[in-house]
Amino acid sequence: MFTPEQFAALPHDDAGSMLNAVLWFLVTFSAVFVALRVYCKRITNRVLYWDDYMLLASWICLVIDCGIWSANIHLGYGKHSWDIPPANFSKIILYAEIAGTFAIVAAIWSKSAFAITMLRFSEGWMKYLIWFLLISMNIFLGLSAVFNFAQCVPIQKVWNPTISGRCWPTKTLVAYHVFSGIWSAAMDLTLAILPWKLIWSLQMLKKEKVGIGIAMSMGVFAGITAILKVSVLHYLESQDIHDAIPIVYFGAIEIATTIVGVSIPVLRVLIRHATSSPTGNYYKTNDTAENNTRRRQEGHKFTNTSSSSHTMPAIEMAPHIPE
Repeated sequence: MFTPEQFAALPHDDAGSMLNAVLWFLVTFSAVFVALRVYCKRITNRVLYWDDYMLLASWICLVIDCGIWSANIHLGYGKHSWDIPPANFSKIILYAEIAGTFAIVAAIWSKSAFAITMLRFSEGWMKYLIWFLLISMNIFLGLSAVFNFAQCVPIQKVWNPTISGRCWPTKTLVAYHVFSGIWSAAMDLTLAILPWKLIWSLQMLKKEKVGIGIAMSMGVFAGITAILKVSVLHYLESQDIHDAIPIVYFGAIEIATTIVGVSIPVLRVLIRHATSSPTGNYYKTNDTAENNTRRRQEGHKFTNTSSSSHTMPAIEMAPHIPE
């Protein structure tokens, strides 16, 4: 307990309103990109694939996550621990754990969506590497979600410390979250680099390769935000619940950034529709004789040198061919 003088000297700021505004901005911003991704698929007469549905499910989890945090803010979250009504404390902790679970699931599904896209046109060692990253990330982040509740016996002690029982040391839980967060960031950065090897084997103008490569490397920003989130996880050990607010910020930013990054490659189609009339698709070097004839008619040289290839599903769709 504090004396009146000590209590008056403590900080009494409330970050709840700002947190609420930022969270719903991220929901709205990412929703625009998801909607545009689906629209691009529709205007090019392409069906939605598993990665599209997974990305949509990730966005829905982000909405639920932010909705729960809004409810928590109504209960007093955003204030310092000494300014929150004691009767609300257990409920705030419970809501925080549930919101954290939805945030982790949203992160898993958004990152998995891009990995699934990559699997559709990768082969050999690259396909095996992507499968390894995809499965391991799902396991490690999934365990983070489970451990949030499994850390205490009985489970009710997680949000009600007055119940008798036992819990893991907070440092142990934080250490695992740091590990899974670093692994998640490493996956983001790796998947941002891998497309360049595939793109450079395509026969197209260099500026097209660079443009597609940059579009498919937006995941690097998700990796950066994941690292930033890891850097503030130690605030989970603080006695003041206000200190953990940066974790909520970076958690939501990571999800929204991943959703945007996964959607951007598909939006190249929309840009081309807005700037010029698309005239065809680029393929790897084993196009059929029919495609060879069509390209010669368009005044483009084409060399048939490969016996096996794959068409890149999302990013190759109808690029502009200069006159």
